[in-house]
Amino acid sequence: MRCSQCLIVSERMISLKQAHTEDFDRIYPLLKGFNHPRLGIEDWLRIFQDNWKTNTGYIGYMLLDDDNVVGFFGLLFSNLKINGQYHNMCNFGNWIVKQDYRANAISMLLPLLRLNDYTITNISASSSVHQIFKKLGFKEIDRTWRILFPLFSPIDLTFSKCSFYEDEDIKDRINGEILSIYRDHITLPKCFHLLVTHHEQTCYILITKTIRKHIPFARIHYISNPDIFIKFCGKIIIRICGRTGTVAGIIDERLLKKRIIPLSLTWHPMPILYKSQTLDEDKIGTIYSEEVVLGY
Repeated sequence: MRCSQCLIVSERMISLKQAHTEDFDRIYPLLKGFNHPRLGIEDWLRIFQDNWKTNTGYIGYMLLDDDNVVGFFGLLFSNLKINGQYHNMCNFGNWIVKQDYRANAISMLLPLLRLNDYTITNISASSSVHQIFKKLGFKEIDRTWRILFPLFSPIDLTFSKCSFYEDEDIKDRINGEILSIYRDHITLPKCFHLLVTHHEQTCYILITKTIRKHIPFARIHYISNPDIFIKFCGKIIIRICGRTGTVAGIIDERLLKKRIIPLSLTWHPMPILYKSQTLDEDKIGTIYSEEVVLGY
């Protein structure tokens, strides 16, 4: 379903319309304004696709002056399965508005606030956008990142052994909701998948490579078994860093159930913003977000 909103500014007709895949060529010149060195045209095109087959029909909103695109924000829709029940998710992505049209920026968000049947997340808001979303009623999820270095821990020096499987070799060794997450992300080129097995236990890990302060890190978005991850943390991070060309891993402490890992450091990023009528904050993560699709 397509819709639009119109605003009259001076002599100009400003309109807000849903953005679709076929609008990419019109919007891409605006996206280049982010000057992101690691994102090319093929990367940006990925957020214009229905990556998780929701058939929602649009990928965000664009602000138009007559027929010229002067603003855009992206929306990534997904269906998250938790304890056998599906939840509609919407991740708010990159938001850019040309300088002369900043007065219309807030009005662009009105359609977002009407998505009452969705859990809406904003994972990586700037400080100014963060304040706007808080005023719109979004809640904060404070988070602490653990920086994990590729170092052997004492338990790694014992006789406990684990096995590693990567990417396509994983699918026949997992099932249920973990398999669904794997299938949803295996086609995304910025994702690295690792499975750790120990006897009959497994831990599936979803990773992207990110650059923070000009340093390459492995961003761990999901772990299915915190106990196995912690037990073999040193070996796992050595494997991940070696395969992704990174110097350390980053993981949200919430994924570790706030258990401390020795020889690690802490980092406090901006809180996650979310609005939901069905999910509590402990169910909100980053696996269905632009951070995973774009790998930044």
